[in-house]
Amino acid sequence: MLPLTLPGISTPVPPLALGTMWYGSAITAADAYRLLDRFVAGGGTMLDTANGYAGWLPDGAGCSEHTLGAWLRETGLRHQVVIATKGGQPRHPDPAVRASPENLTADLLESLARLQLPSIDLYWFHRDNPALPVAELMDWAWTQMDAGRFRAIGASNWTHARILEANTLADRRQRPRLVGSQIGWSLMESRPEGIRDRSLIHMETTAYARYATGHLPVFAYQAQARGFFSPAKRRSQSHLHRYDTPLNQARLQRVDELAQATGYTPNQIGLAWFWQHPFPVVPVLGARTHDQLLDSLQALRITLPTEDWQTLTSPPGFPAAV
Repeated sequence: MLPLTLPGISTPVPPLALGTMWYGSAITAADAYRLLDRFVAGGGTMLDTANGYAGWLPDGAGCSEHTLGAWLRETGLRHQVVIATKGGQPRHPDPAVRASPENLTADLLESLARLQLPSIDLYWFHRDNPALPVAELMDWAWTQMDAGRFRAIGASNWTHARILEANTLADRRQRPRLVGSQIGWSLMESRPEGIRDRSLIHMETTAYARYATGHLPVFAYQAQARGFFSPAKRRSQSHLHRYDTPLNQARLQRVDELAQATGYTPNQIGLAWFWQHPFPVVPVLGARTHDQLLDSLQALRITLPTEDWQTLTSPPGFPAAV
């Protein structure tokens, strides 16, 4: 699998990104450093954080960005990695929409200060604000890019229709486009009622068809279905009930069969499934331990046979997926 080259960013991105949501909070800084070191040693480059991580934990606000910034200073690896952060997320526990130029500016400046960087590679709109014209949000992004605060802009939890509108506007004005979409997506599809935050966008059939024709890269969060591929976790974690559907059980049975036949782990097969879609996909890893991270990095060596991929996507007894 070839690395992905994003417009405006010189460092190539292999098809795995490392999510750093819990770094410095639920994951200690020392453990976070070890995970970051291992990810880069394994060829990874994209490190994904956000201004809002992990503000719902006691003393968690800003920990991820602070920890990532400290690691960058200690290692001197800034120019070997792609730094991506996000702004405009609602402040826990207030669900009010914050995706406005004023709040985005405040979040961006705060993020740069935490990271101790003058600029970053990729900035994500963490949420959309459908009440605002796309032009107002894109004008804000272009102003920040012109000021040198980030090199590329992406959309996290935006509908494909709003992304298309933004990129059509960018083409018309000859300005930088959105370079990627970060949405929830896994081989294991969540029950709709299992997604409590209604501002989150997950892959669905109509959007998939549009991504397939437009070839915009998708950065998939919750790509590992919050641990549902793990035989131990799927039996013991109550929050995984959201994935317990007939379709997912059929897919999981096929994953387990492939794992037994090939020696790959279910998690590796679930990650490798992403790389045969008709557009670029970069799963965002949620590894909390060294072993989990190593297991995920080893998925990069897997290419699923077309027949296996198709059977995972549309297992026997279920309609063919789009």
